[in-house]
Amino acid sequence: MIRSMIRSMSALAALGALAAFVCLPVGAGAADPALDAPVADAAKAFEEKTGLTDFGLLMMRDEEILYRRFFGGYTETTAVPIASATKWITGATVMTLVDAGRIDLDSPVKTWLPELPSPHGDLTLRQLLSYTAGFPSLAERIDLKQDRTISLLEAAIALKDVALVDEPGTAYAYGGPNFQIAGAVVERVSGQRWADYFDEVLGDP
Repeated sequence: MIRSMIRSMSALAALGALAAFVCLPVGAGAADPALDAPVADAAKAFEEKTGLTDFGLLMMRDEEILYRRFFGGYTETTAVPIASATKWITGATVMTLVDAGRIDLDSPVKTWLPELPSPHGDLTLRQLLSYTAGFPSLAERIDLKQDRTISLLEAAIALKDVALVDEPGTAYAYGGPNFQIAGAVVERVSGQRWADYFDEVLGDP
């Protein structure tokens, strides 16, 4: 599944690059028929490469919509997971506890999660939130699954079996495991489920 997502993102980037190229002239409207043919060709190539048939394409310059088109069953109101767009929200939620003086960014996470053994327990929140904890990148760790039937703490502890590939703090590698551990810290320190704490400090206010 993750391998397919990676292929899809790569293909979508190519589609976006082509679409941006054909939309360079400012003033091209969201329904400019002159762009339909090249965009349709790019969309067909995207479908053939990824097997995905339902998607949307939106190109903007500054705040101006240059081109907008939907394919398959995808519409302007289709609800989709926001996925990694939650990462900055996670960081902001963690920082509410930092601001309150209840945790700090540079202590090992085993301070709050003694169940997490070294070397993973020695990682810091600063390393986790900056993708420098040493975990493999998303592209390299395609077999890493996220099980929605287990708790954040269980997910964090399960990561002890994922070998670190870099010395913590020395290399950047984008991925999601970091945030499972950070989320478990938030739950432990706040004494609340992640969703409840988020609603209390950010969601509802």
